[in-house]
Amino acid sequence: MKSVKLSRVENQETKTYEFRSLNEACKSFGASSGMNTENATKFLLKQGFTIENIETGKTRKASIIETLIKQVSVIDKSVITKLENELNEIVKTFDPSKSEDALKLVKIRKDLENAKTPKHDLKSILDFVKSAYQEYENENKENA
Repeated sequence: MKSVKLSRVENQETKTYEFRSLNEACKSFGASSGMNTENATKFLLKQGFTIENIETGKTRKASIIETLIKQVSVIDKSVITKLENELNEIVKTFDPSKSEDALKLVKIRKDLENAKTPKHDLKSILDFVKSAYQEYENENKENA
């Protein structure tokens, strides 16, 4: 019987998951070892989940900031694929005697690393909120 229900917004849709325990939930979302209830709850809240205990009906929600950070820190796989293809092309034609080839190689590797590990800062969070609010306003103008 499932006793824990988790939900979070992923790519602007609410996804719901059910597990037998918090421990099982943590392991399915990347924890490498078991955790006690307190640590498991903290781990899942940092992942942006709302946790509901089905048996008791108690609910714990992730903070708005944690949810926004999760939304901003999305990895765009199409950008990574594009950069990897560019990197492969440069490596094929790489000429160590040309400094511009070396500079391109370094730049693409840095861009690839940044795309694989998105960073969140106040500016990126505010930009996300601003664009989401503008979308909300546009939808409401159309419906009015």
